[in-house]
Amino acid sequence: MRRFITADEVRKAAREASGGEKAFIYAEKEDVVTDEARDMARTLGVVISSEITRRPCICANFKMNGGPGFMDKYAAELASCLAQFYPEYAAETDVIVAPPAPLVPVALALSNKKAIYSVAGQNCYIKESGAFTGEVSPYLLRECGADYVIIGHSERRKLFAETDALVAQKLKIAIDAGLTPIMCLGENIDDRKTAKTFAVIAQMLTALYSIPIEYSKKVILAYEPVWAIGTGMNASSEQIAEVCAFIRKNIMVKLGVDFSNAIRILYGGSVNETNALEIAVIKGIDGALVGGASLKAVNFAKIIAAFKTDARSN
Repeated sequence: MRRFITADEVRKAAREASGGEKAFIYAEKEDVVTDEARDMARTLGVVISSEITRRPCICANFKMNGGPGFMDKYAAELASCLAQFYPEYAAETDVIVAPPAPLVPVALALSNKKAIYSVAGQNCYIKESGAFTGEVSPYLLRECGADYVIIGHSERRKLFAETDALVAQKLKIAIDAGLTPIMCLGENIDDRKTAKTFAVIAQMLTALYSIPIEYSKKVILAYEPVWAIGTGMNASSEQIAEVCAFIRKNIMVKLGVDFSNAIRILYGGSVNETNALEIAVIKGIDGALVGGASLKAVNFAKIIAAFKTDARSN
């Protein structure tokens, strides 16, 4: 529903801004900002951010699952299901599959037959090459056909003690290698219960801010509340929208309103074919990072179809 943003609303936003932060008003695409409101915003230092259209991105994270035979069957099924559910997806949506590292070239070869999806690595190391047994070079991922890489996933942070400083190093070298990073961030259940969500998210965003801004522009974010991954607990639409809005506001303060408007934010937290449309219509969410539900091609295709423009606008 269209609304008119007036000078009174700008004054109210300025009064309610706390801690010296910039006041921020988010205008939907159909909203009308009056000339008086724009003048008042300039006078009071209030930022009026207008919504822009961002291309949806849906990424399947296979984690440590699958093999060559699985990948062969999966690619064929995904192509068939997408042709049925969302035949125009390639023109409107970025679809990514992140298999275990040994399957990156296999996945690429299968996709190349029908241009079904792009390929991502699930992780990379901070060096191009060297004596780092078991690690994966971002340059090798790129050479094997990956276009993306997932960085800072909650399982990497928890199980392998990855820090924000390490995430920042990985972001930079991944971009140097020609990969687009999908940087994960999110709070655990204790953080949520003790009202530390925003503080944790702000700290994790320091990895984005510690690399040159020309690098930061190439990053995709994925908000994944750790407490909603494989636990049977689900984040509500309101909780997701609230954190997404906080992320954009934090980025706006640090890097500017244009950057905040342009960066894509995915949601990852027990996304499946049942709740995908509910997630797709949340303001500010631009796609999904899908775990277990992505292992069935038909379900992943349904999740992708939930992000169709006509489906999200209904």
